[in-house]
Amino acid sequence: MMFGSVFCAVGQLLYNELGVQRVKFVSRTSPAASPRLPLPSAPEITELPVPKEPLFERMIHAIGLKRVSDEEYLAQMRQERATYVRRIAELEAKLQADKDS
Repeated sequence: MMFGSVFCAVGQLLYNELGVQRVKFVSRTSPAASPRLPLPSAPEITELPVPKEPLFERMIHAIGLKRVSDEEYLAQMRQERATYVRRIAELEAKLQADKDS
């Protein structure tokens, strides 16, 4: 089901993008029927536009996953290891207590 939903979402995105590109192409190649009105001058942009997040990143975020930096991953693995080491110590203590009794 997960693969099917991702496949359908990607297919829909591609279909929509093709439609947009077709409209852009047609508007560039054929002159407009009505005379073009002068566009109002845009104010100067003082801030740089925020780069758009790549499609793959948006898809991953949409299904609930996120990228983790190497440092964050290492911290998670150390925490998980510490949990297992504590559990092993508990089990060894219990085993030793069972042997003693």
